[in-house]
Amino acid sequence: MAVIVRHNEEPNDQFVLLGTGFGMFKAMRGSTLGDILSKQDEGEKTLVALCGKDGTILWADSSDLTVVSVDGQSPDAFLTQS
Repeated sequence: MAVIVRHNEEPNDQFVLLGTGFGMFKAMRGSTLGDILSKQDEGEKTLVALCGKDGTILWADSSDLTVVSVDGQSPDAFLTQS
């Protein structure tokens, strides 16, 4: 099944969706006054693996993408079926 997506900020660029991934991160930035003032960042990212025309694999945030077609049909063709 081929899923074609486009980047919302670059609507003319289309990619093949290869798969999904989920990342979690936790980082701590030190401070000159010790751990009391150190800053901690953590969060989650939902990423998808994409393939461009040249075959290069890249990762993109799933919220930045829109599905254009699934097996050559628009997504609503699949969603209207019961």
